[in-house]
Amino acid sequence: MELLTVLRTAAISSALFLASCVPEKFDHPICHAPPKIGSDTEIQKFASGYFPPEYGDPSSGCNYRAGPTAIIGEVEREWYPRQWAAASEPSLYEAAQCNALPDFVLRFSYIPSFDPSVFIRVQSDGDGLKLTASEMTGAGGYDPGEVGRTKEVRLSEKQAFELREMLDAQALFEEKPDICQAGLDGSSWIFELVDKDGYRMVKRWSPEDGAAHNLGILLIEFTDWSFEPY
Repeated sequence: MELLTVLRTAAISSALFLASCVPEKFDHPICHAPPKIGSDTEIQKFASGYFPPEYGDPSSGCNYRAGPTAIIGEVEREWYPRQWAAASEPSLYEAAQCNALPDFVLRFSYIPSFDPSVFIRVQSDGDGLKLTASEMTGAGGYDPGEVGRTKEVRLSEKQAFELREMLDAQALFEEKPDICQAGLDGSSWIFELVDKDGYRMVKRWSPEDGAAHNLGILLIEFTDWSFEPY
């Protein structure tokens, strides 16, 4: 009996030791609570945990005459997280580190200069693809306001097929994250994807055609909301 007790104690000790060696991960498919912008913990994180730290490397983005820029610059690393936090949108970058990694999560963030921001997230579950959309009351280039309206629907098989087909055929996430576009007034279109390959992001400025434009318009159509993106 004493030997059995010793063996059980040793087994438990070994299990605890191994558990302590495993990097901390999250447990829920969307497992990162929206950060409180300005808290001591979040200030120490690049872009409040919404983007990989390497996106802040000055050599990661575009090479202008004035010098190289980061994929996520100083303004963006505060601007985008503030919009997402106001909408209670989680960090998909940190979701990619979940224990229960989502099979598929796609988010389109439409952030215009003067109109309300819109966030459209499509996520897989056991029953197919579910779309969740939020529209803010403020302005994308200023104070985001609060969530004004939301919508949650399940995509039909036809819609799910159309989305998958567009992602495969137009291969947006095989493009560069930033293609060095900029403007004073317009809209920032940010696409994030979490799948078996981890986290990827693409951002474009007021796209009028191409893979980013087509995907954004398709997702807006899925919401049945009436607004004219620019």
